[in-house]
Amino acid sequence: MAQKSSLLAILKAIIMVIFLPITLIWIVWKKTDWEKRNKWIATAAVVVVFLFMIPSDEKKDPVEQKAATQAENQVRSENQSTETVATEVEQLAGDQKEEMQKPEGEIFKVAHVVDGDTIKLENGQVVRYIGIDTPETVDPRKPVQCFGKEASSKNKELVEGKEVRLVKDVSETDKYDRLLRYIYVGDIFVNDYLARNGFAKSSTYPPDVKYQEQFKKAEEEARINKRGLWAEGACQTETAPEEKTPASSPAPSTQAPAPASVTAPVQSTTPSSTGTFACNCSKTCPQMSSCAEAQYQLNVCGCTRRDADHDGIACDADCQ
Repeated sequence: MAQKSSLLAILKAIIMVIFLPITLIWIVWKKTDWEKRNKWIATAAVVVVFLFMIPSDEKKDPVEQKAATQAENQVRSENQSTETVATEVEQLAGDQKEEMQKPEGEIFKVAHVVDGDTIKLENGQVVRYIGIDTPETVDPRKPVQCFGKEASSKNKELVEGKEVRLVKDVSETDKYDRLLRYIYVGDIFVNDYLARNGFAKSSTYPPDVKYQEQFKKAEEEARINKRGLWAEGACQTETAPEEKTPASSPAPSTQAPAPASVTAPVQSTTPSSTGTFACNCSKTCPQMSSCAEAQYQLNVCGCTRRDADHDGIACDADCQ
């Protein structure tokens, strides 16, 4: 095969170097009626052209040139394949990482922020954040606690009026029929954010404990860096969140105790004014001006329809 290629190369060289230029020179001298001087100029031009053509044409053996081209193409193809595989692997890793960071969930729009760890959706459902507990602001059995307003304001800044992604752990709802969920808005894991920035502390309620270690570390980070309610002087005169009155312990009521003869005025069709609010058992929870009024209607006026689950808290959905 190599010998045949060499013979072809020699034959090509003979044609190019001898036969073709001689033919052109013969045509110039025999077939033209040019002056002799012009014929010599044309002959010299043919010789010069072929002298330049011969080296460039014979720089590489055709077989070697073909082999070099094939090798170059193969290297290029291998590089492209390697780059493609690397891109696919990187994309797959990125997708897997994103999937791990953003677990699947349902998208809802937040209509109202109840407090630092509770929201109300546009469909009317109330959602309680899993794994964290912010200072109280709306529980009628407890005073507004240190950093409660700040936590509520931050939660409102993060989610109110926005579309959020709700992710379930194990439980569907709590005893107050509130959805138990992890909350994501954009790339922010809201439960973690509130704990990590000192607006909440971690709070474990099995079986919903998927991220509990993460929340504990987030709270510890806030404590160490003195953020939020852990900042120096943040709660000098108020009780810190960890000293909250347990739900099972009796708590001092912020409202006046119900009088013994409260039943009589409740049945009256004309509301009677006592203190700040007027008794009116026909008012529904959305019509109440505040949770304090709702509790007043229950405790003072005896409007028991506002306490459907008989836990002593009026309008549970809005005032937990």
